[in-house]
Amino acid sequence: MTVLELRSLARTYPGAVPVEALRPADLVINQGEMVAIEGPSGAGKSTLLNLLALLDTPTDGDYLIGGRSTRGLDDASRARLRCETFGFVFQSFHLLTSRTAEENVALGAAYHGLDPQPALDRARNALQFVGLAERAGFRSELLSGGEKQRVAIARAIVADAPVILADEPTGNLDSASSDAVIGVLERLNRTGVTVVIVTHDPRVAARTTRRLHVEDGVVTDRTSASQQQVVQQQPSQPGYEPDRRNDRTAPRAASRASSRVTWRAMLTDAAASLRSDRRRTARLIGVVVLSVTLALTTLRLSQSARSQVSDAFDAQRNRRVAVGSTLGGAVPAIDVLTATDPESLRRVRSVPGVEEVLALSTHIQVPASAQPGDLTNKERLFGIDAVPANTSLLVVTGVEAGTTLKDNQVLLGASAASRLGIGPLETSPTVWLAGQPYEVVGIVTSAGLRTEVETGVIASLSEASRLTATESMSLEIRVVPGAGAQVARAAPLAWAPQYADFLVVAAPPDPTSMRETIESSVRAILLTLSVVSAAAALISLSNAMSTSVAARTGELALRRAMGARRVHLRSLIGYEAAAIGLVGGLLGAVASVLTVLVVTIAQRWQPVIDPWSLPIGVLGGLVAGAVGSLGASRRASRIDPASALR
Repeated sequence: MTVLELRSLARTYPGAVPVEALRPADLVINQGEMVAIEGPSGAGKSTLLNLLALLDTPTDGDYLIGGRSTRGLDDASRARLRCETFGFVFQSFHLLTSRTAEENVALGAAYHGLDPQPALDRARNALQFVGLAERAGFRSELLSGGEKQRVAIARAIVADAPVILADEPTGNLDSASSDAVIGVLERLNRTGVTVVIVTHDPRVAARTTRRLHVEDGVVTDRTSASQQQVVQQQPSQPGYEPDRRNDRTAPRAASRASSRVTWRAMLTDAAASLRSDRRRTARLIGVVVLSVTLALTTLRLSQSARSQVSDAFDAQRNRRVAVGSTLGGAVPAIDVLTATDPESLRRVRSVPGVEEVLALSTHIQVPASAQPGDLTNKERLFGIDAVPANTSLLVVTGVEAGTTLKDNQVLLGASAASRLGIGPLETSPTVWLAGQPYEVVGIVTSAGLRTEVETGVIASLSEASRLTATESMSLEIRVVPGAGAQVARAAPLAWAPQYADFLVVAAPPDPTSMRETIESSVRAILLTLSVVSAAAALISLSNAMSTSVAARTGELALRRAMGARRVHLRSLIGYEAAAIGLVGGLLGAVASVLTVLVVTIAQRWQPVIDPWSLPIGVLGGLVAGAVGSLGASRRASRIDPASALR
């Protein structure tokens, strides 16, 4: 026997002015009664119902269910007791959209440890009892108001609860539908089920066997003598009986089955929730896809970029070597004749690994102008023995490769030509150096590492030496990749063995360390971008899932009323997040591969596609879903069913 007993039970809501929603009440509701709770709006009817349903906690007194005190029970214990004792019918139905009638009813058995198929079998049996067997496969939004309420009753009785609590079950119905709904509740009551109805309708209250009135938080019993006689003479009739032939558990046979959900039921429920709002699900999956795509794309592009950096450095590794000597000072000078001796240059060119050699002398500045007699400009003077035009060492426009400069001819660096105002080569321009005219036959547009050559005047070695004093002699050598160190050791001996110990050799450092530095920088930048993009996507996903939970407050509160514990709601959100992450991760991994291919092909890079991209993407999606669901799960578990279901 499930007897509900209130002992001086009271509920006061705190605030600046505390509100006594229910004053100390003593009340006993015996098994099999059909009780109406009446009273004006705001009188405390809903508070009394919520206390009876264990949806709210009293501030004073005690409440016993079947002789068991509920005072001091934790949330899990209250959920189990609520699950095995009560079924709920609400004015607003609280049916889940896009789910069929039988799926909505089966939800009432989900938290009794039943797998999906046994729960559906029970749901069909309950729908038959309320007269809706033929509507079992209809989606809830296609049902009329009266049909929706009868589905809600079927959901309340599917777990064979001994007490049905109905909050304004006819408030949204016409008179015919109201009669049908109350008729179903009367049939249930005649089978021994306790029915408690909160109502404003005196016609509904008149059909009950007991009437309680609540006003200003005070509960009074207004049951007439004739109604009390009906209670005593009420026969017990056969009615709804759950079909347990396929059940693995009998909910009321063992309390351990109350407020428990199997993983199959949870998975089925999560899948149905995702299907019920496809737009919402698509938005959430889209956020995961974006997160995974950004993270994987930046990682893959970082690998491709690193590969390109490596190739570029390897292609240019140790390609330039410079050998030189300063004329004058304590260091013995290498004379111009030795430096430019054809045999000396031939020996240098024969060193293994040498591709090209350019002998270059540097002289002090000389007066230079585009007009005779103008001594305002001075330019650095360089001497060469030949013009290896259009090579990496010296790129010259206007002359052919290997052309030897005549004594009355010069080359101008591009910057010097601009500074002197020298016109196009087609006009055979002339430049005056130290008051002497020289024909400009070419413009130096690139001098490799010797960029200062582009700002000066280049004459033959002999003419440059005649015009001004020589400051230094040097060789610019281009080598094959990897031969820099070897050429740097051999070139001084080949060029001027008697001065080898005094020559200065400048070989570009091995770019391996520089390459590693740049690769690390590129990787760090792209990894940072990956982290930032992933964090932004996770925040967006968390906000989207929290918003989704807020929109489902009524549904989640209903689950709490039916016996779900906080952990069950967190698990439901977690299952949904896992499914969203799985699909989003897979799609994001595919999108990342396609994006990397498009970018690398457009840049003419060698794409780097990791075969682990798909599993990593799926794993990343699952992690994103799990992390993104933390806030939503917490929000779902903190929903107050008493206020959410009003």
